[in-house]
Amino acid sequence: MRIDFEQENKARPIIEENMKGVDTFVTLSAGGYVETKAEKADALDLAEDKLIKLMKFFYNKNQL
Repeated sequence: MRIDFEQENKARPIIEENMKGVDTFVTLSAGGYVETKAEKADALDLAEDKLIKLMKFFYNKNQL
């Protein structure tokens, strides 16, 4: 959180975008509320694709 001194009693959340092993998906509308440079129009589609890949990997790995 970052304190916004211009507006009393307000803090703005910050998303750490460069964490190793962490995928971040931020929609354009969320970019208006959160400090980030990673917002994308297709963030939800990218997140869905990532989850599908992870679930397929998990299913295949645990079938051995």
